[in-house]
Amino acid sequence: MAITKSFARKEDAIRDGVWFEVGIDESNGLPIKVKLARGHNSNPQFKREIENATRTKRAALSRRSAQTNDMLTKAVQEAVVVACFKDWENVILNDEDGPLPFSTENVRQIVELLPEFLDACVTFATDDNNYVGCDDDADAEGDVKN
Repeated sequence: MAITKSFARKEDAIRDGVWFEVGIDESNGLPIKVKLARGHNSNPQFKREIENATRTKRAALSRRSAQTNDMLTKAVQEAVVVACFKDWENVILNDEDGPLPFSTENVRQIVELLPEFLDACVTFATDDNNYVGCDDDADAEGDVKN
């Protein structure tokens, strides 16, 4: 394979997301999957969300403190929730309720409850290797929801 194909970014994957298996649901054996867009300035929506979240806080952000670090962390977290999470499958909060429908509010709820889930998703979304070097067949296979 040519090196240009190995390192070529897949613009649709950056914007629309790729599937990431975060675990297996022990109750039904199905994979728990999240579709994540790139968490980077190469994703226009992510870049816009970061700019919007920090626009009114830039003066405060220029002063380093624990409070500004918390403010920045929350701004990045919100940008990830809004711009990177595109879909999910088999996310179950309570066995009695069944799968949780995908929505930004439900993502916020899960992220608040399970910060480690957010950490895993951010690690995936910020790894350029997850958004480069795929040929069209691999993209099609990776986007199947089975």
